[in-house]
Amino acid sequence: MKILRNWKHDKQEYREITRICGRVNALFPKEVKQGLNSLITLGAWMLWKHRNDCVFNGANPNLQLVIRSLEPYLTRLISGPLLALRGYRN
Repeated sequence: MKILRNWKHDKQEYREITRICGRVNALFPKEVKQGLNSLITLGAWMLWKHRNDCVFNGANPNLQLVIRSLEPYLTRLISGPLLALRGYRN
């Protein structure tokens, strides 16, 4: 929750966000969390890059384009660590 420490909005919003993050974090086993955290970071990075493209190069906002750019990474996560964790792969 380091990123939320500088949250400038009211304390109730901060508590709600940290509560939701904690619940989501508890849903996943330790083995999956690193991949999930990497995917979330990658998603934020791709969204930021698209935002910059819109602001500085006049591109039109297109969330579908951002989602499509994440598909190869999602495929690797699902076909690798998640399946191995569930025992579907040797």
